[in-house]
Amino acid sequence: MVCTQPENPCYQYEMGLRKEIPPYPCYETEIFSKSEYGAGVNHRGPRKKIGRRIRYVAPGKIALFTTVDPGKRGDTRYIFGFFVIKDDYIDGYGATKIIGYPEYTLKIPKDSRLRFWEFYRNSDGSMAWGTGLFRYLSDESVVRYLEKQSEVLIEKGHAEEADVIEEVMKKFY
Repeated sequence: MVCTQPENPCYQYEMGLRKEIPPYPCYETEIFSKSEYGAGVNHRGPRKKIGRRIRYVAPGKIALFTTVDPGKRGDTRYIFGFFVIKDDYIDGYGATKIIGYPEYTLKIPKDSRLRFWEFYRNSDGSMAWGTGLFRYLSDESVVRYLEKQSEVLIEKGHAEEADVIEEVMKKFY
């Protein structure tokens, strides 16, 4: 999916405005290579260019990473990875950046990704994402996700990935 923000290096590269993009042009590129993720920056309105904050970051909790494929409906949102939160800080834009433990960072193989809405519903019961880059899940929902994800990984022959989940469950849940 191409970024839609003209100030983003990914967008500039795709539009032919720059020949190369930096190694980490956006928050998403840092998830699996650096075990980091950021809350993002507001792109319009009175808080334009001001970083977003994640209020309830807690070491030992899981950050699930989700997306919807281009052209697909929001109810198809799936979880493509996670990490266990180690720490957080505020970046130069004023946005919360969370840091994960590299050894507890996992990119889920494509054939084993689960639907986000199996584990979470909005307060009104809907499956609409709306705005914002993050949601807060209960520990119970995260444990249900980890257990199911482990089962699917084992069924699909991804024993090493399932072992990471087993270690996360032992140490943090």
